[in-house]
Amino acid sequence: MSKTRKGKRPSDKGFKTVGDAAKAANAGDREALEELRQFLDENPSIWQQAENVAQMAESSLIRLVARNDALSAEVVKRQVDELKTDLLGGCTSVVERMLVDTVVATWLELHYLRIVNTSNPKRSVTQGNQMLKWIESAQRRHFTALKELTQIRKLLPNPSASPDLRIFTGERKTA
Repeated sequence: MSKTRKGKRPSDKGFKTVGDAAKAANAGDREALEELRQFLDENPSIWQQAENVAQMAESSLIRLVARNDALSAEVVKRQVDELKTDLLGGCTSVVERMLVDTVVATWLELHYLRIVNTSNPKRSVTQGNQMLKWIESAQRRHFTALKELTQIRKLLPNPSASPDLRIFTGERKTA
């Protein structure tokens, strides 16, 4: 099976494009799913450059926070990008990057719940209590993610830090 044009390739089963194979796989066609796997194995740059799961979650949360308003979505996206840049700094650790994604996701979730809470003031006491529990739970998850990021940064070696060598050059006192 050779690759023809970008994103397209012929198929043993007759799929004209990867999209056709994906539709068939989504409908339960196991052969189509196997073909998709083979295509991704042959073209790792596609899945390596595609939106990852954390980005998908982030995009979904941005849409929720922005309530499908394009301007608000762009503003929130820029805030998220700035927050990620600040939190990432020069980190190279996969664990740190994953924790930064978690901090950003919990930050978005917390603000989404706060928006929902303030946008509907007419609710029963039971609904209000449930919303408060959700907000408190989101806040705990956010603080836990921040704490974990801080802790992992203390534990991981810092490649840019120079060793603290204390060399005594003064005179020795003799008794």
